[in-house]
Parts: sequence; structure tokens; C-alpha cells
Amino acid sequence: MRLRGLAAAAALLASCSALPPRVAVPEVGIAGVRVVEARLPQVRLWIDLAVKNPNAVAIDLASLEADLALEGEAVAKLRLPAPVGLPPERTTHVALAASADAGAALAGLGHSLGSARPLAYDLGGRATLADGTTFPFRRRGEIPTSPTRR
Repeated sequence: MRLRGLAAAAALLASCSALPPRVAVPEVGIAGVRVVEARLPQVRLWIDLAVKNPNAVAIDLASLEADLALEGEAVAKLRLPAPVGLPPERTTHVALAASADAGAALAGLGHSLGSARPLAYDLGGRATLADGTTFPFRRRGEIPTSPTRR
């Protein structure tokens, strides 16, 4: 009886080691946000994400959708155009282009420029890995609007 119990425990341990390791979700950060072109009624933006894979194995970012707000005004929806491979324990820059509503974007920009303070942004959304794991993310920050002095 005892031998059967040990055999069952050994079989259970062997089956657990055959399961794929659980991966940690990547960390989504923002490396930069900039206005590429302002042509009314649209403003084209370029958002550079810094996506860090904390795992010891490569993983694939299958999709990413996010909403961008400037100064509290929703201005653009972003979508990853194609899957991106994320090397193990590295940060990968992922560039996303977006078209924003010029009225909302320029209203926020006008408030910021008028007060010489940075332009506040809020980027939030959901990403999906190739294995189907989904995770939310949200990043807030500021874009400097005043020229830097040398």
C-alpha cells in the first residue's frame, strides 16, 4: 500500500514538471509620446511603449488596445498592428501610431501651453499574450511643453 502511495506521488510530481511554467505578465511603460502632425481635424501621435518581459523565456505580445487621454480629454484609441516578440528579461520598444481628435487634443494642449506646464497624459488598456493571458495596464505621466534651456 505504501509503495502505491509513493508511486502515485512520483507520478504526480512528474506530471507537474511537464506543465509549462507560468509566465509573469510584461510591464508596459511609456518611453515617449509626441505629436507627429497636426492637420485639422486630426492630430497624428506617436506613442513609444517600453514593454519589459520579466521572464527567463521569450513570450509574444499578441494584441494590445488602449485609450489615450490628454489633460483628461479622451483623444485616441491605439491598437498593436501586429504581434511582437519579447526577448527574455529585456525591454522592447513598441511604437504605436494614433490619430486623435484635434479639437480635444488641442484644447488640452492649449491649456498646457497657456500655463507653461507639462501636458498630462493617461494611457490605459488591455494586452493579450500569445498563450491567451490578458492583463490590464495604465500609465500616467506628463509631456514637457516648454522648450528646454541650454
